[in-house]
Amino acid sequence: IAQREHVAKTGRTRRLSPKFGFLGFLGLFGFAGFWSYGALGDLTPFVFFTFFGFFGFFFEGKMSNILMDERYKENAVRAELKAYRVGFGTVFALLILAGQSGRFKADLVAPVLVAGIALAVALTMFLSEYLLYRYDHDDTAALEEGFTCELKRYRQAKGLTQGQLAELVGVRRETIMRLEKAQYNPSLKLAVDISRAVGAAIEEIFVFE
Repeated sequence: IAQREHVAKTGRTRRLSPKFGFLGFLGLFGFAGFWSYGALGDLTPFVFFTFFGFFGFFFEGKMSNILMDERYKENAVRAELKAYRVGFGTVFALLILAGQSGRFKADLVAPVLVAGIALAVALTMFLSEYLLYRYDHDDTAALEEGFTCELKRYRQAKGLTQGQLAELVGVRRETIMRLEKAQYNPSLKLAVDISRAVGAAIEEIFVFE
């Protein structure tokens, strides 16, 4: 509850140590399911495979307590959509495999489904955090086609650092850095805020050919 209140009040990500990623090793207990199913007919240990998704806490912790500006939110949506596509695709493939159970031993269907779905959930959890971290820290992101940004020149003319400008317009320094490299196309609101902060017209800062 305290973490949710922190996020709501500050607009920052929750505080989390990357060390929580070590919880992912609990997923190794899932392999006990192969023994327990064969000896006792118990599928429960396979559920532990879900804990592999906790390796994502390592990447979430690396982005702990940072401002959730518009670029962060866009990257978060992009990461979640890709993670869900992979996760649901994996589950769909498992269901098709289960439908072909006539070609396999019937007693293999249940463990394959349980273990597979647990691993699909873990993969979705992990990818949503890993991809967000990768998108946010990708210094090789492609330049926006036909987009030129003159922000650096106007920012320096105002005597502002990237961090100072970021604070003025309510984003992270990394967002200003990506803008100056023409690796991010800002929203209209952010463009207006930046225009006012550096005292230059929007069309002079952000040039679209």
